[in-house]
Amino acid sequence: MAKHLPLFVVLTYIEDRQEFAVQAIDRARLAPVVAGTLGQPDIKQDMTVKQDPIERQ
Repeated sequence: MAKHLPLFVVLTYIEDRQEFAVQAIDRARLAPVVAGTLGQPDIKQDMTVKQDPIERQ
């Protein structure tokens, strides 16, 4: 299987065509652009989900 470098996924809304464009961009090229901007942290790392077992009667 091919190994790929980590990428940023950029979602852009194109208003006049009312559609989304999705692009994968090399992190090193985009990091200076997004530095200091608001971002969504990785939800898998931030969430601690505990499930209670279902009691059977």
